[in-house]
Amino acid sequence: MTREEYLTRLQYNIASLPPLEVQNIMQYYREYFDDAGEENLYNVMQELGTPEQLAQKIRAGYSVPYPQPQPAKSGTNAALIAVIAVLTSPIWLVAGIVAASLIFALFVIVFSVIFSVGIVGIALTGAGLFVFIMGFPTLFIHVPTGIMLIGAGLILVAVGLLILMLLIWLFAGVIRLISYFIRKFKEHRSKRKSRKASAENGGTP
Repeated sequence: MTREEYLTRLQYNIASLPPLEVQNIMQYYREYFDDAGEENLYNVMQELGTPEQLAQKIRAGYSVPYPQPQPAKSGTNAALIAVIAVLTSPIWLVAGIVAASLIFALFVIVFSVIFSVGIVGIALTGAGLFVFIMGFPTLFIHVPTGIMLIGAGLILVAVGLLILMLLIWLFAGVIRLISYFIRKFKEHRSKRKSRKASAENGGTP
């Protein structure tokens, strides 16, 4: 039995309690499981007993008789959620478009900066190589000027390579940041779907 199955069955079996009490109880046991961690899931279930046994203890504390919840309640809740979603869909649509536009603009700015820095690095490296090469023929004409050109070329190449290395580091950091946000977004959606399924199927053991 998974954690969500256990909590769903528990919620089903305490549905006769006042809604606020049910919410508080479910929040308590969700945090109880979170604190224990996935590795201790089996031990926690053994400690608490079956969902039915735990629900019986909870109901005994409230001295409330337990009538079987009607499955239709789940359908009513689902219908209410669907109506609310339809009525608020224009707001969420506009908010989603704005958020997507801002994220897209941010990505465009970041990659434009990375591209510009890359061009500068390549240009400096190329110019440095050109000046470095031109310094050798100049040695035969004027030695100090030739040495100066060779030194300046080496400096330009070093600066260009440094910029390119920083660019690679920055690009890798941006990729890691994007991957982090995508992973967090998927985890958030997964938890949200799990909670929604638990709420909608509260009447199903």
